[in-house]
Amino acid sequence: MSLPSSRRLTQLLPSIVAASATALGVSGCDSDGSTPIDTTGFEPVACSAEGGIDFLNQLVLPVPVDYLELRPVASNGGPEGDAQKAGDPCATATDLQACLAAIDAVTPQEGFRLGDCVDFCPEYALIVNAGDAVDVLTTPEDARSRVVPVDGPIDAVFVVELAGYTVTCDAEARGVKEVNDGYEVLASRITSACDPVETTLYRLHVASTGEITELESAVESSDEGSCIGRRPVGLVPARARGRNVVAAHLADVARLEAASVFAFDRLEAELREHGAPTRLLRAARRARADEIRHAAVVGALARRYGGAVPRPVVEASPARDLESIAKENAVEGCVREAYGALVGTWQSRFAGDRRVRAAMRTIARDETRHAALSFAVAAWVEPRLGRAAQRRVAEARRDELALLVHSAARPVSRALVSAVGLPDARAATELARRFADAVG
Repeated sequence: MSLPSSRRLTQLLPSIVAASATALGVSGCDSDGSTPIDTTGFEPVACSAEGGIDFLNQLVLPVPVDYLELRPVASNGGPEGDAQKAGDPCATATDLQACLAAIDAVTPQEGFRLGDCVDFCPEYALIVNAGDAVDVLTTPEDARSRVVPVDGPIDAVFVVELAGYTVTCDAEARGVKEVNDGYEVLASRITSACDPVETTLYRLHVASTGEITELESAVESSDEGSCIGRRPVGLVPARARGRNVVAAHLADVARLEAASVFAFDRLEAELREHGAPTRLLRAARRARADEIRHAAVVGALARRYGGAVPRPVVEASPARDLESIAKENAVEGCVREAYGALVGTWQSRFAGDRRVRAAMRTIARDETRHAALSFAVAAWVEPRLGRAAQRRVAEARRDELALLVHSAARPVSRALVSAVGLPDARAATELARRFADAVG
């Protein structure tokens, strides 16, 4: 096995990405995640500062109102959603104080969902105020009745979300366009929340009456595709959830980043116990701090898409000997974390969401340094093993590399390819093969 240094990895991983992109004929933020659905003319829906779609300030209502509010329902057992408000409450009321008190007193016990959802889902009530009247709408039918006739692009998107489809903001292969007899919207639904996660992309027609017609559809499937961070021994499996496959994926990556904090805690403690040099202990502490920051950054991205990040649970495990430490380091560090840094480097170029690109530039750089630490740990610990143990560690590393190349061919959701820049099966296979050749 070659033992690349931090400087060598910093040069090696971007060169693998560049070579793979050239071989595949992709550049910039392009990917092989195109859809058979005709997406010509569709404009992405802009994200609000909070990361979702600002419906209320862009709706074109047939009857003017003073104030609109999407108020979350907190009693349904699911996560609380983000409130939206638009207008000036009670601006034309004859009894201002009574009107304001009526709005403040609204505590909805039931409501409707916006968009698709995997598991526990936020619900909302729509508060509509005109003059002294304060109406509380708790069903999608009632909310839709206040919007039709559909007379604007956000009207169409709102009606689509009320019907259980998701329009991801600032994403390729999603959006809206005006046509002669209404609007067309590109939206998705999760059609399987089990392994694999499956989404279906739809081209929808929204008539002025609010009637929705499915014009085209294409299935999008993926496994989680996560390979970021060093997994600690004893990590309890958990499934991240979200309103869509992108949210669930980012939530799972955030969980794994948080779990890596435990991994580097333990690595530092075990290295100290076995007398490792100070430079390795210091590098492990720095990596731990990086992972705390990564978990926060990716967690924020997940929440922007509607994801809920589960707290990682790591069960206690007994102290390990040098061979066990070396074997975990070979698999989790020299293979998984190093390949995760490679995938992160790819995402920093190809993610359609500019926030993801920016985040992955920093995360990929840090993960490259963590991978270099893994190779440095290998260079220190493996010579201290007997020859039989060294062979077992080398075999574990080779097996993990072979598994990596084999699993790279799994299908990946087009939504993940487009929004967060995960390499599709073809690109992942190219990256994995070049990576295995370089470090195997």
